[in-house]
Amino acid sequence: GLHGHIKVAPDGTVFIPNNSCSGEGAVLVSQDNGITWNIRTVPGTTSNPALQDPQVGIDNNGRVYFVMSSATGTGSQAVVATSDDHGATWHNVYDVGAAYKLQNVFYPAAVAADGGRAAVAFYGSTTGGDGSANSFSGVWHLYVANTFDGGQTWTTTAHGGADICRNLLDFFDMTVDKQGRVEVGYVDGCTDGTCAQAALTAKGNAYTARGVIARQSSGRRLIAKFDPPNPLHAKSAPGMPSVTQRRVGPVVHLAWSEADTGNSTIKSY
Repeated sequence: GLHGHIKVAPDGTVFIPNNSCSGEGAVLVSQDNGITWNIRTVPGTTSNPALQDPQVGIDNNGRVYFVMSSATGTGSQAVVATSDDHGATWHNVYDVGAAYKLQNVFYPAAVAADGGRAAVAFYGSTTGGDGSANSFSGVWHLYVANTFDGGQTWTTTAHGGADICRNLLDFFDMTVDKQGRVEVGYVDGCTDGTCAQAALTAKGNAYTARGVIARQSSGRRLIAKFDPPNPLHAKSAPGMPSVTQRRVGPVVHLAWSEADTGNSTIKSY
């Protein structure tokens, strides 16, 4: 199978996440600068036949956060796990898409910074089945899950506004900026009025593609010293909605995606 990005822990240990080792997700680990390698599987995960890349993030204390699109009988789950011994054992194995009843997950990514603080991101759909098939009827959204207690608990949120239809496109990654904000780079496949105003089905896809960035604007950071005061209730300026228009005969239809609220209550546009 395919493998995720190479990550190096503060102590020099090298990790290569892999989708398929004896039917499970795994990390390939070297503690001697690549001279020797050990395969360490992650219990509770199942290799994905769609050859999804797992990923790892490593915090400043060396804790490893593993995420993969783990196969199920009807799709896949966003499964995370943590390790404090270079992958020899794993704990806190969770499906972080369960809160949204996700049945398919694509292109997971992971990042970590201060001890105990990490985030994962992925595309998710509530529709089961083969998510890469032309006949797939589901719609996709961007999701980000954060932990601030070393992976004991995770909070998952949906991002990307209210567009309900997107062309499933790859090239996906995430990072953390110098002030601890999570940033996700992905491809928006719903960029015109026809797609943005489509009904809640997979129809109306314009097959467009635009590289975009989802950037954290409120809440706790992955670098603790940059946390805003009272971070769970801190507010920032709401973002600007993205307005689209399309003409149908003599009528012009306007639509807009929901922008970031800045942690404020938006009653109307």
